[in-house]
Amino acid sequence: MSSGRGRWFARLAALLPAVLAVLVTLGHTSTANGVGEAGCGATQRPSVGLPGERKARLKPNPDDETMLLFRRSRRPRALDLRPGILDEGPAARTAVEIDVRPFRRSDGETIPPGQIVVTQSIVSNNQQNLRIEVCVDPASPEPVPPGTYSGTLIVDDPAFDSAPLELTVVLQDTRLYAPFMLALLAALTGVLVQWFVRSVLGRSGAGGGSTGNVPFGPWRLSQRILELVAGLLAGVVAAIPVYNAHYDRNPAWILDLSHSWGLAVASFTAASTLYPGSAALIRRLVANGGGEANHG
Repeated sequence: MSSGRGRWFARLAALLPAVLAVLVTLGHTSTANGVGEAGCGATQRPSVGLPGERKARLKPNPDDETMLLFRRSRRPRALDLRPGILDEGPAARTAVEIDVRPFRRSDGETIPPGQIVVTQSIVSNNQQNLRIEVCVDPASPEPVPPGTYSGTLIVDDPAFDSAPLELTVVLQDTRLYAPFMLALLAALTGVLVQWFVRSVLGRSGAGGGSTGNVPFGPWRLSQRILELVAGLLAGVVAAIPVYNAHYDRNPAWILDLSHSWGLAVASFTAASTLYPGSAALIRRLVANGGGEANHG
């Protein structure tokens, strides 16, 4: 009995190194890009080595992206910056100290510091570079309000001259219904204004104030009602491209006065522009229907 247990313990002991190796590999894979399933879990590594007498300078890399666009997603994302090191770089160092200044919105709202993680290392290749990875988690542990946040990373290290790196984090508003309903209501308002002025007050020009009826099954519908229905349909058609242009294609759109006003005005104008065409179509149909009735 005891020998059987001993064999089982021996097998488990033999499997333990393989299990540990698999766990270590999985852990490295999940954080290799600075973004694991649980978010930005990496921590800033301390500096190693001593600076030389001559400080190194950083040269911004023109190919580096400095804007982190989330759009409607709230999954963690990262930027990989690789500024070049000028003069004699601190070859003995494997990391440097970086000061993360607050990322602020225009109204003073900030991203919590714990949700911005910076890792860095010195990369030696044909030309020495400092690799800086900035990971932002806008959802955990607390949701970050949408908007455009500007911040600065400062290489505050004894081996380097102080070098600021300006970054921008953009979070689009995730409330899809709000901008769509705003565009739709503004478009329908534009249609109602045009309909009231042109059809009800009779200021649409020749034949604009006509009140002819059109047979529709057992009913006869007023020309004014038909113009209104056609105008409302045109307003819906006008609101969709305005919504796409102002909200869907704008990663910085948020539900504030400036963005909302621009969306509403554009939708109102688009619907007002389409209404005369839809009203003219109804008048033509009414005229053709009346002519055929008289001919009959």
